[in-house]
Amino acid sequence: MLSDPERHILAPGGAIFFARLGEQVIGTCALLQESPGVFELTKMGVDETFRGLGAGRRLLDACIAEFHRRKGHTLFLESNSRLTTALRMYEKAGFVMQPGVRPGSHYERADVYMVYQRGA
Repeated sequence: MLSDPERHILAPGGAIFFARLGEQVIGTCALLQESPGVFELTKMGVDETFRGLGAGRRLLDACIAEFHRRKGHTLFLESNSRLTTALRMYEKAGFVMQPGVRPGSHYERADVYMVYQRGA
């Protein structure tokens, strides 16, 4: 996916966001359209050197805003339970933990499945 983001993320109707500090890109996140109205929040990452500055939350907020702008009905993410700081951020943004892993998950290390609930 990352080797050809134009084909795998943008062409199917997704979006890619970047966090910058000055001219330096310090983080990224993608909104991947799985089917009409169904989006996955994916490829979230902030350079370790710049964590704690709020870039991750700004990226997350940008993805959620784009999801709403596109009038999506389902937004989900998959993650790993060891990423406790990220999971807390997702929960604060309105993502709710689901029981078990996502059926048909294509992520080997994912053991967390969360779905966005507006106003949660």
